[in-house]
Amino acid sequence: KNSVLLKDVVLPVLYKETEPNEKYLRIIDTGRGKIREDGHLPLRRAAFDALTSLMRECPHRIEEDMKNFYGATMQGCLDPEADIVVKTWEMYLMISQMPEQRKTLLNLGSGRSPTKNKGFAAVLKDFIMSKIRALREGEEKKDQRKLDDTREIIKKSLMTVFTMLRIPGIEHCSDFVNLVGRIKLTKKIAKEIKEVEKVLHSAASF
Repeated sequence: KNSVLLKDVVLPVLYKETEPNEKYLRIIDTGRGKIREDGHLPLRRAAFDALTSLMRECPHRIEEDMKNFYGATMQGCLDPEADIVVKTWEMYLMISQMPEQRKTLLNLGSGRSPTKNKGFAAVLKDFIMSKIRALREGEEKKDQRKLDDTREIIKKSLMTVFTMLRIPGIEHCSDFVNLVGRIKLTKKIAKEIKEVEKVLHSAASF
């Protein structure tokens, strides 16, 4: 009974709240410029925190709903708020490090965001491109904090997708596999790629 309640009532509510809600968005003109105030951010944070906790503490309770889980949460990779982007990749990275749940990432590799009407490969491409732009902006403005934060989230995303390449069956997610192959050749993030591959190689040696 509790499992049915979770799948039919709780999860759909959480999935809905992972998407930015324009009704809560306000643009405030300060005179010197415009500020974006996202009143829905606390709800999105809570939704991602709840879904992360479910995956960490009782993944068996939602394992039959992983297609919807990834379809809803992948849009967090492109959220306008950096906090949500970080939460999304930290959750995926956590799953990639859980031996029993790692295989569920096949649903992500082949998944599609119903609201953005994009497959995960397209979402990942947009994410990487946005972070490359962020690196360039950080370099132009000499903003070290932005550069450090951007590099950190890039490494978390690469750690996740490179781990996904090791999951049996991922070869059937051809769009994803081909994109990751191109990402590995991206010179702008060559340093981050090298660092992540070194960590994964070291982990595989044990």
